[in-house]
Amino acid sequence: MFVLSVARCHRTSRKAVFSASVCDRLPPSERSSQGPFGRNQKTRCKRRMQFLPHTELAIVSSSETKSVTPIATSLRANQNCLDFILSNSLDALEDSSAASGQRSIADLGRSLLVICGPSGVGKSVLIQKLIEDFPHEFGFSVSHTTRDARPSERHGVDYHFISKEQMEAEIAAGKFLEYAEVHGNFYGTSTSAVADVVSSGRICILDLDAQGVKTMILKCPRALRIFVAPPSIDTLERRLRQRGTEAEDVIRRRMRNALRELHFSNIPGNFHHHIVNDDLEDAYSRLRAAVEPLRDARERDAAVRQHLDERTDDFFPQLAFAS
Repeated sequence: MFVLSVARCHRTSRKAVFSASVCDRLPPSERSSQGPFGRNQKTRCKRRMQFLPHTELAIVSSSETKSVTPIATSLRANQNCLDFILSNSLDALEDSSAASGQRSIADLGRSLLVICGPSGVGKSVLIQKLIEDFPHEFGFSVSHTTRDARPSERHGVDYHFISKEQMEAEIAAGKFLEYAEVHGNFYGTSTSAVADVVSSGRICILDLDAQGVKTMILKCPRALRIFVAPPSIDTLERRLRQRGTEAEDVIRRRMRNALRELHFSNIPGNFHHHIVNDDLEDAYSRLRAAVEPLRDARERDAAVRQHLDERTDDFFPQLAFAS
């Protein structure tokens, strides 16, 4: 648990800069009677922070705040102090840069849900049901691909269908969070597609293959990863043939890739949950149970952000600027 304390404000020509710090929670025996900025707390401060009016909180390193007036100088603790008790970790201080897509991918953590599984296993149906049941909590990141669209697929809804040349150019420009060549075609997730979903306050669902999951493990290890498996290889092949959308050589290639993905899913640490899609309703029930902690964490973070906003709005008008 951390304590965020507003220490002192300084008048400038255009804006007020507030110096603050994030301090470790102190045991009762170490708490000073001098108020929230006693000697022990000052010496235990690990970081300093700056924040400006009309912006969210932004964490900066101590080296960037050497010019900030030390906290507790001429402090009127009873009037100019605002303490927020934040639970768990600094994750509760997620700032508004998420809305502009500027947060690092590693910081997204509880905002990403990665679903992986062989082609034909039923991932799309499960994802669609989850979004239909919780439209304000989950959103789908529409991937880019260079393959041809199937008759039932719509551009911009199922995939962004683009040429190989355009895909390669955007990859070179660093516009993709992850990409891979699968079945002779490129697939990828653009950073802007993820930012669009996260900026709306929803959890972003990514439908990735094994290569994409490897990338996400490195870039965002805290994302929840779920593997959807078929009840058997024979059942998977039967489903692919029943779709009637691929030629025989494509089906054989997909089956070879399915075996590799099933092997990848059995490597410890690659996935948090495995769901066998034998019965759709049962598989969906298991999926909902698996994402419940993700939904709970999202609600807690939203509550903390709301608390910060409300307390900050109440506090700012009462600040007495130092001369």
